[in-house]
Amino acid sequence: RRWRRGWRRGRGPRARSEGRRVVAERLNTWFVVADGASARILTRDAASGNFVVVEERDSPEARLRTRELVSDRPGRSHESGMTGRHAMEAPSDPQRLKKEEFARELARAINRACGEGRFDDLVLVAPARTLGEIKRELDRTALAKLSASLTKDLTKVPADHLHDHLGGIRQFRAPAA
Repeated sequence: RRWRRGWRRGRGPRARSEGRRVVAERLNTWFVVADGASARILTRDAASGNFVVVEERDSPEARLRTRELVSDRPGRSHESGMTGRHAMEAPSDPQRLKKEEFARELARAINRACGEGRFDDLVLVAPARTLGEIKRELDRTALAKLSASLTKDLTKVPADHLHDHLGGIRQFRAPAA
């Protein structure tokens, strides 16, 4: 049997047979569109092909400025051997830490949903740093369902306009041999 380019034998496609022909099944694909402070989990409606919001998450703390998260000014220190004084830098940016925490919480939620079987395929769309943080926290089963990732910030794009950006991502898998 001749195989199309990109299709591999034995790679878990879900298919059912109708008489003599094999028809690929439509997968329940989750599209996770996130940045460091908000996320939307969407699926495509089978009838219309439009995106439908499954869940929205938001972290108001990650949107705050660093000066709003930290109550004090940085401390001061004396320079050794001299009379000058210098401000101490914080070892890490509190806003960056809040964004990393949000990405970890989102990845945990994806892992739980994967364990419950709520989706068959996963597509991640996020800026590069957030995308890396989410992928780092995903477990093996969720990573196995990851079919595509896109390095873009589409959190402010309305759901009815996402098709322009994500329309090329397939929701079907090849039929099994």
